[in-house]
Amino acid sequence: MPSPPARTEELIHWQPPPPEWVCLNSDGSVLFSSGHAAAGGLIRDHLGRYLPAFAINLGICSITQAELRGVVEGLQVAWDAGHRRVHVQLDSSVRCSCCTA
Repeated sequence: MPSPPARTEELIHWQPPPPEWVCLNSDGSVLFSSGHAAAGGLIRDHLGRYLPAFAINLGICSITQAELRGVVEGLQVAWDAGHRRVHVQLDSSVRCSCCTA
């Protein structure tokens, strides 16, 4: 039997956006046993001060859908709070076929 692919670990940490920008950190999660998903995140300014945060129940969906819905929800929250320059940070390792070619 072939051995499973090797796992790699990458340290991920918050990096501030440029001045006059805000940073959206978003994450999605899916409960393996039921497929129920949620997403949430927060927005911080360039000094690391917390601005609006959000959480949303998504029902049943894939992890990719949960991650992307988190981005959409976070961008809406940022926009509603008057922020027009938004830097998005995710921890997702999902890549589309155009990025892996």
